[in-house]
Amino acid sequence: MNNNIFIPSDTTNKHIVLTYTTVLDTIPKNHYKKSQPNLNSQNLTEWRWRILLLHDKKSVEISYMYDNVRMYLNNYGKWVQKTVPLEFDNYVVEEYYYYT
Repeated sequence: MNNNIFIPSDTTNKHIVLTYTTVLDTIPKNHYKKSQPNLNSQNLTEWRWRILLLHDKKSVEISYMYDNVRMYLNNYGKWVQKTVPLEFDNYVVEEYYYYT
């Protein structure tokens, strides 16, 4: 397992495509399956991986939250702040959380 939660990006390939297995390999072994509000209140960064099932295809949402601001990793390997509609919560089939 890769212990690094970041995947190095290839600067020649601007659009990043990761496999399900590659994403799972980036999640630390001591992760949680649910958000830990007690850890959120300790001024830690919450890292979140959500696996969504959309139209019979698995998609991955990778994000982190610090100081109540959630940033999402986009398809170009950049962290962006955006609003994800709550309806996407209905498609989540797996969640992983890690705190640093």
